[in-house]
Formats: sequence, structure tokens, C-alpha cells
Amino acid sequence: EDTAAEISATVAARVARDELEQRLERRMAGPMDRFQQSLDALAEEQRRLQRQQEWHRQQLAEEGARQEHRHSEHVLQLEEALLSQSIRREEELSEELRELEREWYDLEAADVRVRAEATRLQE
Repeated sequence: EDTAAEISATVAARVARDELEQRLERRMAGPMDRFQQSLDALAEEQRRLQRQQEWHRQQLAEEGARQEHRHSEHVLQLEEALLSQSIRREEELSEELRELEREWYDLEAADVRVRAEATRLQE
């Protein structure tokens, strides 16, 4: 009898424990589902923020590349303008030099004529 009573008590304890576990599981199922939904929503929001951050990083990199390109173009334009200005100035100076050389030759020719005239007059 003791053994049957012990078995009956053990079975009753197990049944009570199982019922308690089932009630706890049912009671916790709602909060656990809401908790899991919250975790899922947080994970999705984190993925969205990461995508947005990556997009912003790409935008910054592209803008940096555009600015670098514009800067290079601007430097090139300035270099071309300076080169053009230097070429024009060199042409102007070359023309002035040719003019001065013509004047020098004209003066030398006039000097030779004046000396020849002076020599002729001295004779």
C-alpha cells in the first residue's frame, strides 16, 4: 500500500507540476512573444540604420571624389591660364626684342653713314 500510495503521490505531484508548467508556459507565451517581436523589430531597425549609415558613407565618399575632381580641374585650369599668360608674355618680349634689334641695326647703319659722311667731309 505504501508503494501504491507513494506512486500515486508521485504521479499526482508530476501531474500538478506539469499543469503548473503548462500554466506558466501559457502565461509566459504572450510576454515572450511580445519580447521576441521587440527583439525582431530592434534587429530590423538596426539593419535599417546600418544600411542608412552605409548609404551616407558612400555619399560622403562620392562627394569627396567629386570635390577632388573639381579641385584637380580647377588647378588644371589655373595652370593652363598661367601657361597661356606666360606664352603671351614671351611672345610680347620676343617682339620687343626684335624691334630693339631692328632699331639697333638701323642705328648702326646710320652711324656707318654718318662716319662715312664725316670722313668724306674731312678729305
